[in-house]
Amino acid sequence: MAGSALSAQADVHAQANQSNWRFCTRCYGLFFYGFTGNGVCPAGGAHNMAGFNFNLPHDIPETPTSQANWRFCAKCYGMFWRGGSTDGACPKGGGHDAAGFNFVLPHSVPETPTAQRNWRFCDKCNGMFFWGFTDNGRCPTGAQHRAAGLNFVLPHF
Repeated sequence: MAGSALSAQADVHAQANQSNWRFCTRCYGLFFYGFTGNGVCPAGGAHNMAGFNFNLPHDIPETPTSQANWRFCAKCYGMFWRGGSTDGACPKGGGHDAAGFNFVLPHSVPETPTAQRNWRFCDKCNGMFFWGFTDNGRCPTGAQHRAAGLNFVLPHF
């Protein structure tokens, strides 16, 4: 019986993560790469994936080093924060359209071989973007993303 309980607990833990979140080389945003097509990129056309396969926690309690209310946008396939007064700016027009899981993303923790730092919130579009290059990628509001708030450290394979 104890082994069955541990197995069930492991299954629940495994279900609390979603993989196929990827970096877009064109806008530097984080987008879901699990559907036909790659959503809509603020730089035009579809997102172009590269790099790590991020495996993100969802539907778990928020902690002092993890923030909830990160959502998948059903219009552009990007990751955006839905905890403010607006749903930001979607490259497909209007605000983002929240769907699916409530992601709870780690921040303010050390980078490891399986977790990448320098993921930031853009206070212009509410999107998540990589802040590790000399420029900040393309924001749907025009020009580059603008980093604000926490430094997220995203788990990957």
